Amino acid sequence: MTNRRFLTIAGFLIISLFACNIFEGSTVEPDQIPTDASVIPTEGYSPTDTAPTSPSPPTTIPASETPPSPPVLKIVYIDAGNVWLIEGRNPPLQLTTSGFAEEVLISLDGMKVAFKRRLSTDDLADLRVVNTDGSGEEVLLSTDEMKALYPSTLESKGFEIAQMAFLPGTHDLIFNTYEAFAMIGVAMTDDLLRINTDNGDLTRLLTPNNGGRFSISPDGSRIVVIQPDRIHLVNPDGSGLATDLITYTPVITYSEFQYYAQPVWARDSNAVGFAIPSADPLDGSPSGDVWRIPQDGSATVKSATIPGDFYFSQVFSSSTLSAHLDRVAFIRETSTPNIRELYIAKPDGTAETLYDTGEIRWEGWAPDGIHFVYSLSDPMDLVMGSIGETPALLANGTDLSWLNSSDFLYLSGSIGSWTLQRGSIGMAPITLASPAGDFISYDFTRTPCPPGP
Repeated sequence: MTNRRFLTIAGFLIISLFACNIFEGSTVEPDQIPTDASVIPTEGYSPTDTAPTSPSPPTTIPASETPPSPPVLKIVYIDAGNVWLIEGRNPPLQLTTSGFAEEVLISLDGMKVAFKRRLSTDDLADLRVVNTDGSGEEVLLSTDEMKALYPSTLESKGFEIAQMAFLPGTHDLIFNTYEAFAMIGVAMTDDLLRINTDNGDLTRLLTPNNGGRFSISPDGSRIVVIQPDRIHLVNPDGSGLATDLITYTPVITYSEFQYYAQPVWARDSNAVGFAIPSADPLDGSPSGDVWRIPQDGSATVKSATIPGDFYFSQVFSSSTLSAHLDRVAFIRETSTPNIRELYIAKPDGTAETLYDTGEIRWEGWAPDGIHFVYSLSDPMDLVMGSIGETPALLANGTDLSWLNSSDFLYLSGSIGSWTLQRGSIGMAPITLASPAGDFISYDFTRTPCPPGP
């Protein structure tokens, strides 16, 4: 999963998930997700289905043909400042006792957990790692080492990790940094680094002002690097740098932060797409440029400039491009204050369809690339839609995270009183737990079941 997130108002845990060889709701995996608009998974059969008149004889499957067990879902989360793990149906396992953890990631093989630890809001955070059996907690980068990454100014407190992600197939973290100041304010360093969580080896991939925000391809072979006015591709070892594959005018944010274009990788890793807003989102006629960059960096294509809002719909949520890069969502204002129209179109701007009207806030695409999620008047009322289908309430909550094409996790409640829910399309949600704390981080992965006896 690439849906790794750090929520500043909440995070979550899972207490009760089924383990190997036990049905876990939908077992659809990413490479099995349907690509037609009819996908709304159901369980069992309807009353109109024809029941068998007699039991069918059992089918014997040769041992060599026994299908593999479904993978185990592992979730790490922060609860009261410590890192916890839920693995399958096992009870929660506390991995740390040192406290003050604030952001957590699990490696894709489910063996390593990286987290940031900050003693107070005035302190820098260090980077730590712990094994998923609770052993081996250690500091990878201390606060002193973070301060020493680069020269800093007198007003600077030092450097912080801004974004981090495990590289698929490894225990290596890719990360970038920002400079924190004694007074209010931060400055992105626009660098790119890599650290091995097994031995602590640190590699500087791209120097300050040559890196930026990043997204790793699903197969782990390429990293797209985004700056506020240009986009590059690079290999995970720092080689194969292809610069300025897209250049764009910096977007005015009307705030102190800079806008970085939102990437979305195709599921097969063969390309990465962008829907980049026009320079001034408040100029009365905003638009978005839709781009596609092949994995090798050749033949970058701008498919269209589409009138509409591509800034406010993406700046605090995920890309408006679908996972197949074949559909794009955007918003248009109406003459009525706060009332907006949600459109879906092909990336070349054709087949434009008005889907809904209201106080719309874009949330993101579902993994099938067909369905999408947004909210209306209440930002916690998450609605699911698809062209040709009537929108339906998916959940009341926030921080939606898809497990597969039909199952998802989300938080209901409010700051200081969050409840983790597990939902499935067309089914009532299941309440899982209520972690302690206002600022909680989580991550999850699926790993193969261990071999049986």
